[in-house]
Amino acid sequence: MFDAKNNRTRTKDQNPNLLKLRNDQAVLFYSASEGDANMLYAVGFFVPDPFILFQHKNTSFAVMSDLEVDRAKKQAHVDRVLSLSLYQKKLRKLGKTPAGIIDILDLIFRERGVRSIIVPANFSALLLDQLRAKGYSVQIKRDPFWPQRETKNRREVKQIAESLQEVGLADLFLNQPRVKALMR
Repeated sequence: MFDAKNNRTRTKDQNPNLLKLRNDQAVLFYSASEGDANMLYAVGFFVPDPFILFQHKNTSFAVMSDLEVDRAKKQAHVDRVLSLSLYQKKLRKLGKTPAGIIDILDLIFRERGVRSIIVPANFSALLLDQLRAKGYSVQIKRDPFWPQRETKNRREVKQIAESLQEVGLADLFLNQPRVKALMR
């Protein structure tokens, strides 16, 4: 019923961003990847508006607006891309109008049997309270949410250097002893 990016499900070994979860648990982000480094790291592409990103079992999902669905299918580092408007339509049929983000999250998690949610430290306090009011157990995971973000690989160092080149700081960055060692 919902648009799928593909039919693959990656294991934790294939995707280091997947956390080991119980069947009733999910990891949840709700923010714009353009301004949230943890969200950007997890999804791998810039989106200026907040969107839902969650992991349940060994599958990662992005719930995107109609404007971003096609781009997300091509660029997002997720297993499945779901349509926000299809969830809104489903909630309208259930008589829930207007459907807010909390209603969409509740529907998504009820469909999957999720009762416990892990969120990042910068998660919306309002959404956190609303999730708890709906009966979800919510745990806040401190930063670094993705510890592997702290260590850069060769490709990431190259991307940083290219970005710094644009502002004239690449030489300063590339002459750092740790960066030189990585680039050898």
